[in-house]
Amino acid sequence: MFALLMVLARYGVYQAFFDTNRLPKGDLIAEIESLHGTYTIKAYVINVEATIDYAVQGELVFHREN
Repeated sequence: MFALLMVLARYGVYQAFFDTNRLPKGDLIAEIESLHGTYTIKAYVINVEATIDYAVQGELVFHREN
């Protein structure tokens, strides 16, 4: 029973703090690839339409793993 509670607690913490799929989607404003093509940085502008003003969200995409 204790192990089940620990698994559920860890899953809850992951969902609350580490799951990036829960972030709001935005409009792509820039996409820059590195010189050697190892990674790409994408920048999005996000409008949550709540009490928060516009924000910029960055995404780092790796094309090759070392």
